[in-house]
Amino acid sequence: MLLMGQSNMVGRGEMTRWPPHPRVLSFNRAGKWIPAVDPLHETSSRDRVGPGVSFARGMLHVVDQGITIGLIPCAVGGSPLSRWEKGGGSVRSDRSTCS
Repeated sequence: MLLMGQSNMVGRGEMTRWPPHPRVLSFNRAGKWIPAVDPLHETSSRDRVGPGVSFARGMLHVVDQGITIGLIPCAVGGSPLSRWEKGGGSVRSDRSTCS
């Protein structure tokens, strides 16, 4: 699942760490799948809790037990909304996993 968008997707919420779930992984900037824990986006020291991990954990209840959910954090706080619309071009940032 691509986690795209602006600062709300990156997350600024209070840190409440969920223990890692073996079926919820995150693709990190080093190109490796790791247990998904907040903060996912690695873009700023202000990054905290976004909706990604809790959404993935909720999805575990509706997908087959053999499915592992992979999160790819691509959100960039402060990016223009037009960049995330169809045809808006790419959001290139040294802060994003998807650069």
